[in-house]
Amino acid sequence: MPRELVSWKAGVGVPDLLEGAVRLQTQGAVWLWCDQAPFLLTDNPNLLGPVTAVVDDLSALEPGEAVAVCVSGPRHASAHAPAGRRRGTFADLELEHEQVDKLCRRLGPATIRDLAHRLAGLGPGLTPSGDDVLTGYLLTRCADGDNREEAQVILEAMGARSGEPALSLGRWAARGESFVLVLKARDALFGAESPQAISDLERLGSQTGRALIAGMAAGLQER
Repeated sequence: MPRELVSWKAGVGVPDLLEGAVRLQTQGAVWLWCDQAPFLLTDNPNLLGPVTAVVDDLSALEPGEAVAVCVSGPRHASAHAPAGRRRGTFADLELEHEQVDKLCRRLGPATIRDLAHRLAGLGPGLTPSGDDVLTGYLLTRCADGDNREEAQVILEAMGARSGEPALSLGRWAARGESFVLVLKARDALFGAESPQAISDLERLGSQTGRALIAGMAAGLQER
């Protein structure tokens, strides 16, 4: 029988009942695959988001273990980006993956088609740093519902080269949605949240947070 985990909050789009195989990843991230779609299971409320279920206890789960998730409580919906002033563009934020770092610094609407295909799927990990850069870029470029054509170009590139869950996170970013931790950092870049939120995101994963910030900063340069 699958183990049952009861959540006290659910991300947008998480069905009322999920059942699938859990896969443990680095930095404590636990992803549930259900109907070939990934959902993040976490006990960290700062990672609440569109593909997240916050659960009481993850410590006993093993890789590949069957699990049923009973989702309860209110669903979380992210607010649109504020119309505050912009902060710095963090052009000096270097990424560990040299090619991702180089491509990110060239990222902009004029070159988006070429660079999106080169960044998508680039780098190690479940969400490669190239995908994280593109996701961050989408979060600032699409925060107010604009740039749909640009978003389509990026998502087509990710669809061809990226795997899950990076692709799902990119799709949600095109709607202005992400984890609470990420959105707070985005809002800080807009000047509507404490700069501490940027530092908090920078510590997410070995490079995920830094890549997201770099992508968001690249998007802000073109707004």
